[in-house]
Amino acid sequence: MPRETITTTDDHRVRVGWDREGNVQVGVDLEASAVGETGLWSSLDRTGCNDLIRVLRRARDQAFGRDE
Repeated sequence: MPRETITTTDDHRVRVGWDREGNVQVGVDLEASAVGETGLWSSLDRTGCNDLIRVLRRARDQAFGRDE
């Protein structure tokens, strides 16, 4: 399962994993030194992925302004 990691400003890690069978997972490590074993994970379907993307874009635009 491919995984991408985003390190947050408070030194946590948000991880997104997926496969071609329709599985998408989003997780947050609870400890800055964790390697994925200690965290909270949630599985998303296509609708959940689209909703998350929409909400993140709205939050980003309202917090930082729209991209040009």
